[in-house]
Amino acid sequence: MATRTRLATDRRRAQLTEVGLRLFGSRPYDDVSMDDVAREARVSHGLVYHYFPDKRSLYLAVLQWVAAQMLAAIAPDPTKSPLERLHEGLRAHLSFAEDYPAGYAALMSGGNGNDEEVRDFCEEARWNGLEEIVRTIGVERPSPALRVALRGWAAFQEGAIIEWLKQRDLNRDELLDLLARTLAEVLKLAGMRVD
Repeated sequence: MATRTRLATDRRRAQLTEVGLRLFGSRPYDDVSMDDVAREARVSHGLVYHYFPDKRSLYLAVLQWVAAQMLAAIAPDPTKSPLERLHEGLRAHLSFAEDYPAGYAALMSGGNGNDEEVRDFCEEARWNGLEEIVRTIGVERPSPALRVALRGWAAFQEGAIIEWLKQRDLNRDELLDLLARTLAEVLKLAGMRVD
């Protein structure tokens, strides 16, 4: 029998969240059990339930962690021009997706698809990222055209990155250029100009 290690509360919760990220990212939600989490983390079944009362709670914790990490990754540097900040945000977004492909795919696909709260959380996380773009281009309140255009572009960006992660048969810089050019075009069509 493997020796169990006593961890501080925050570290144990983080460990279980990381295990959840790996499992939910590699299998459908319904195929992951709390027993799987306990086995993978090498802890007792009861310890997993001590931190997360059910599988849904663990899944939400995983999505919240992914969303927080992604938002932190795209936080802009205010010393740079809006165009440079947009490019940096795209690079950070893609880097995050590369580092956490399973979590990225889960968040961008709306979680497990059957849970309205999870879908709402994923959509809120998406809008948080789009609001960074709006702030970067110096718009206080987006017009309906800009709001709709950015939401459409977000779907393109997410789909393109998820497809790229499957094959990686397009050079990373080419993908970034494609994302940047489509964003510039969408902003232009919505009446915005970024220098």
